[in-house]
Amino acid sequence: MTRPVTPVIAAKFATECNIAVRNHVHILKNGSEYKKKPTLFDLFLARIRNVGIRNVQPRSSELTDLKVDKRTNAELQLIINAKHAKMDELQRQLEETEAARVRDKEEMKKQQVEMNVKIELLLRRGKLG
Repeated sequence: MTRPVTPVIAAKFATECNIAVRNHVHILKNGSEYKKKPTLFDLFLARIRNVGIRNVQPRSSELTDLKVDKRTNAELQLIINAKHAKMDELQRQLEETEAARVRDKEEMKKQQVEMNVKIELLLRRGKLG
């Protein structure tokens, strides 16, 4: 395959390659993690070279680490979801409180207008009488 000439084609090609790699290869967040788990790096290279992975198997300790990482990620996702639900609830409460405050303010304005009308009426009666 030749190198794309236009930037748009190059960007599309890079995106397609990135999607292909992410769909088929376990990619760690930091390159130094591959030093800790060399078998994963071998798996990565084997997939990139399209050689196959039949003879390269991750060690059981690495599989255990991956399972622990997945479980930890799942637990963290549950915590995040719970925090989002709590934030949604607090947002709902805030909106209800704000709506009640606006209603109270409107009610107070109405009462003030009624009180001003009564005071005006009493002042007029006092002048006439």
